[in-house]
Amino acid sequence: MFQQSPLSKIDRSSVTWILLIINITVFLAWQFMPYEIMVSYFLSIPRVFNVWTLLANVSHSSVIHILWNMYMLWMLWPIIERYIQQRSYIWLVLVSSLISSLAVFLFASGPTLGFSWIVMGLVSFAYFSGRIPLQKDQLWIILVINIVAWFSSWISFVGHFAGALWWWIYSRYMNR
Repeated sequence: MFQQSPLSKIDRSSVTWILLIINITVFLAWQFMPYEIMVSYFLSIPRVFNVWTLLANVSHSSVIHILWNMYMLWMLWPIIERYIQQRSYIWLVLVSSLISSLAVFLFASGPTLGFSWIVMGLVSFAYFSGRIPLQKDQLWIILVINIVAWFSSWISFVGHFAGALWWWIYSRYMNR
């Protein structure tokens, strides 16, 4: 009677692959496309919000930046996928992107980019949900690396914090 949504046929692990491919493709575009185009469409600028602002969430400023974020995505999603339904997985990524972009729009002091909002969100979810084995020493290592990253150019404390906060709220909702 009712047709299934095309999203219901996507294997959760394929969503992670799509996210990896999108992030890597945009990183390569930053290397080869005209700088003016990339800044116009793939950089989140405070007090400037449009549809393109969301694309800043899949942009990275350096090889180390993208390697760290994609490594964390690759390591955390398979664990977390066991606890989140497929539709929630896609929904959480999209809502996280919107919330992080809105937080940068409202509170950031300079332009930002990166997928770190989801990485910090995953760490937050893993730790606070209590359902995923994440040791305190692992958490401290991740936090120290992120504190160092916060002092780098175009890496947003606001984006990291918004991602972590949103996923913490979601972990609280799941534990009700």
